[in-house]
Amino acid sequence: MSALSERIREVRESAGLSQRAFGKHLGLSSAAVCLFESGKRVPHPIFLEKMARMFGVDVGWLKNGNRAMIVTRRQEAVNKVWLLLDDEVEEFLQLVEEKQKARQAKESEPK
Repeated sequence: MSALSERIREVRESAGLSQRAFGKHLGLSSAAVCLFESGKRVPHPIFLEKMARMFGVDVGWLKNGNRAMIVTRRQEAVNKVWLLLDDEVEEFLQLVEEKQKARQAKESEPK
């Protein structure tokens, strides 16, 4: 296991998330998270920046272990709000899709 894979696991565990939930927040499968955490795959630097931003960790720490892990308490709070909103947005999009399907079905009924 590489130092990077250990830091990725540390981010996930500090957020109290399973590999599945962590992957969902980042748009990945749990298998991809497992590969990153085992060191079998190395994530793209842009993905590492997204992870750092979402979970309130310093991108320099995440990429190479420099500096402290946590950015600031304020940034950490902002990131947690985004995680909560992300779940709400997903539910909202599902509701919109259901409404659209219902409308299409109603419009296609013979009059």
